[in-house]
Amino acid sequence: MHNAIERMACGLTGQPYAVWPQVRTAEPGERTPSLTESIRAMIKIQGPLTAQQISLALDVPGSSGRVWALLKNDIRLGRIVAREGQFHWSWAYDVQMQTKLRDAAKLLRRHGYVVTGGEL
Repeated sequence: MHNAIERMACGLTGQPYAVWPQVRTAEPGERTPSLTESIRAMIKIQGPLTAQQISLALDVPGSSGRVWALLKNDIRLGRIVAREGQFHWSWAYDVQMQTKLRDAAKLLRRHGYVVTGGEL
């Protein structure tokens, strides 16, 4: 997103222009990530961000209230933590999820299933 609003937002927030996520067009047949997935990726890559920073960077309609609504489930699951007016990625969630996936794969293998994918 290379537009004047984005450049002004960078100038007003003191963020260098290069840190905002670069959006590319999806290849034919490739699924375009949802707005929530884009927000998750932005928080995971860039670190703690306010709802206003996210809404400006990703052109979220409805401003910061919509960001909260989109992340409500992630906050409930513990994937994202809302603290001091910023959204933080919960790295503990990744560890917990990997542990659950490994345990599930062990259980399935024990019952004769073949489990493939990733580091399972």
